[in-house]
Amino acid sequence: MLKKSPSALLGLFLSFCLTFSVFANSNIPENPPTESPSNGSAPAVSASAAVLMDAKSGVIIYSKDMDTNYYPASITKILTALLAIEKSNNNYDQRVNFSYNAVHSVPYGDSHIAMKADESLSLEECLIGLMLASANEVANALGEHFAETTDAFAEIMNERAVELGAVNTHFVNPHGSHDENHYTTALDMAYIMKEAVTQPKFIELISTKSYKLPPTEKQPQERALNNSNRMIQSGHDHYYEYVIGGKTGFTDQAGNTLVTYAKKDNMELIAVILNNVSSVASYTDTRALFEYGFNMFGDMKIFTAEGFSEKINIVESTDDKILDLGLIDVYAKDDITMYLPSNLSASDIKRELDMPYQMEPPVLKDQKVGTLKFTYMENELASVDLFASTDSPISVAAAAETAESLTLKASDDGLNIFIKIALTIFTLLFATTIIYIITERRRRKRKREHAKARREKLSQRRPSKETNPNHYKYKRNNIHRHL
Repeated sequence: MLKKSPSALLGLFLSFCLTFSVFANSNIPENPPTESPSNGSAPAVSASAAVLMDAKSGVIIYSKDMDTNYYPASITKILTALLAIEKSNNNYDQRVNFSYNAVHSVPYGDSHIAMKADESLSLEECLIGLMLASANEVANALGEHFAETTDAFAEIMNERAVELGAVNTHFVNPHGSHDENHYTTALDMAYIMKEAVTQPKFIELISTKSYKLPPTEKQPQERALNNSNRMIQSGHDHYYEYVIGGKTGFTDQAGNTLVTYAKKDNMELIAVILNNVSSVASYTDTRALFEYGFNMFGDMKIFTAEGFSEKINIVESTDDKILDLGLIDVYAKDDITMYLPSNLSASDIKRELDMPYQMEPPVLKDQKVGTLKFTYMENELASVDLFASTDSPISVAAAAETAESLTLKASDDGLNIFIKIALTIFTLLFATTIIYIITERRRRKRKREHAKARREKLSQRRPSKETNPNHYKYKRNNIHRHL
């Protein structure tokens, strides 16, 4: 064992007193660390507070003192970047001007990229300077650009934090320089990061390893910006292949802070480290959390369609009352299996039925009538559509209308039958008359032709009047001839 000199012990004692006085004068509650229940190989984290969250579901896989307030330092800039992206309208070419206050209000020793008053950058360049170089004057300029003052921007940050579930967070500036009223929790930072990684632009920023800032109207030279997160720098001792990116932070009061996003296959994790002793310890803790978390996932069936049972009431509203027509069954078609952390049980998942209690007819078989949603801590995990298993009973009004329609149809059918019979009889009479006329004409024609043929035949058999001896003309002619 190494022996400590009296001067070293005195320095250690003074350091302890200074640390105690800082927290004693702040309004941040000091709670003893509380770790999540050990689960076999749960890592031992050296940071005062930590959270490991499934980025998709919001499931907390590991926690240590996650609801206690700590100073965030520069991980504050995650929310600053998120708001700038949300308010950009995807116009990253817009110019951001740097005021005298934005540049010169940065405390001595804070991170910066040496911007000058009345200098400007594009919003794209500002976001890169914010997330890679952690430039505080850039955070100020973004606050003034979107809210006129950094104080007004801080109010917007707090409102957005509450919307994201970060209810124990309060920011007073957009960069994270120390202030007793500027604090957060490990859980709140996980919520903020969970929303930020849904933005492709944010993913692009945190995964950028280096960038050369082009010359500006005030500075003719390029400025090289390097990402301070060593976990994405290949070849570095703390490089971790599944890390996409994140944000580092440090102040004397906050210690080392780190928020990191990692992805492996279809698993996405967020690790938050607050008040750690060194950046090396933060990287070590983060890697241990990720390796623990990635081994915690497995398939979980959260819904079986066969076992689902629900009904919907079919009613009809009339002028003075509501008629109950009966119930119909509702069914789902698909099972749901998800890849979730194994420390989550089916009982932790809430079911939210989004379906009307009653419907008016007509409701047809296999018609979609609602949705069943599955949520965990207000995060929607999945949903399944619900369908009617049968046609709904026919409404009273529809039945009356149908009966009236059938009566009218029967009446119309009777009239149509009478008309059809009359038309049939008329057609038969008309056809009979035509046939009779044609037949009679043919009969008379044949009779005339027969008579004519008979006369011709008789005329051929009788002698003519000139040669007939009995004809008076023949006799007269012969008398004259004898005279």
